[in-house]
Amino acid sequence: MRDGWRTVRLGELFELTKARLGLHQVEPPVLSLSKYDGVILASEYFDRRIASASLDGYKVLPPGDWAYSTIHIDEGSIGRNNLAVPGVLSPMYTTMRWVSRGNDPRFFELILRSPSTLSAYRANAQGTVNRRRSLAFDAFSRIELDVPPLAEQRRIVDLIRALDGVAEASDRVTSAANGTISSLRQAAFSGEGTDVRLRDLCEPDGIQIGPFGSQLHARDYVTDGVPVVMPQDLVDGQISTESIARISAVDASRLARHRLQPGDILLPRRGDLTKRAIADERERGWICGTGSVRVRVSKAAPEVVFEALSTAETNGWLVDHAVGVTLPNLNTQIVGDIPLRIPVGAQATVCALQELRIVEECGNQLATRVRRARSALLWELLEGTHAIPPSYDRFLDGAA
Repeated sequence: MRDGWRTVRLGELFELTKARLGLHQVEPPVLSLSKYDGVILASEYFDRRIASASLDGYKVLPPGDWAYSTIHIDEGSIGRNNLAVPGVLSPMYTTMRWVSRGNDPRFFELILRSPSTLSAYRANAQGTVNRRRSLAFDAFSRIELDVPPLAEQRRIVDLIRALDGVAEASDRVTSAANGTISSLRQAAFSGEGTDVRLRDLCEPDGIQIGPFGSQLHARDYVTDGVPVVMPQDLVDGQISTESIARISAVDASRLARHRLQPGDILLPRRGDLTKRAIADERERGWICGTGSVRVRVSKAAPEVVFEALSTAETNGWLVDHAVGVTLPNLNTQIVGDIPLRIPVGAQATVCALQELRIVEECGNQLATRVRRARSALLWELLEGTHAIPPSYDRFLDGAA
């Protein structure tokens, strides 16, 4: 243990609360507890009421009080009511009040959900069935944790909150860019322009479905080979390789008519008909897979057609015209009949959309990297392998 650190028992920090709502005239907010978001309003988490008809026996949770799921605490279901409003929780939860003056409750919101503390919950839980093992407050209160001095607790909280702020700001940039993309595309490709059918913009045989199952069997897939693009690989307008299937070069040669070229547009034949992707140089020679439709245009810029295919009107049209009830399907006739509107100055709109996508992707990447750094740094700070120097204190705002 590092100098200045000390061992605390959770029973020194919390006292059990047992207050029940009892008879009431006005129903208070019903709360729930998420292992990801802590204490939340049940109305914002579930799409229906899951509370009992009578809340008389529910436990009261004022602002600042804590709760944990007696049987799921080892998954991270513990948190403080930071909603600034009192509420009630199901009797299945354990509720408690913070009583320590020498520690920062915000720091314990971090350490009480750390991997090492989750392991401590698991080790002290009782029961024989893993998913139903419970941690009573007596056992919870005996758990011991090594913690830094109060001043360092506050530094850790401040630094982690700063990183969270950067990640959340990046999320807002991503969301704003995404919303602007949708609005700009909708305005440009639903306004004035030239109305055409998709087939009118394609070269002969430009609309082609991927190989049937009789041409490409499950046994043909290999670990390392030529990627085969399935509908599941169409993610956010791009082709994802996260779980992409592959076939040998010999099989790819046999299926040469299904090879992709830069600018080819891919749609799913069935399932979620709103998916799209456009191939670039990286995907040259890859295979349009079973369940996908390849569109190769010759009388317009592929990027323009891709955006025209991505409007809400096109999505609705495909749903209305797909064949089948249980699992709607598309064929080359239906895809060729898709009505499109190509506006004047479409290329300029496409350029603006591409720039916005760069902003969106940058926001995504920054948020991902910041959260990855936060996770690694927090682990080191909680384990005491890294310390924040006292000189950091000038950045603190003094909030408790």
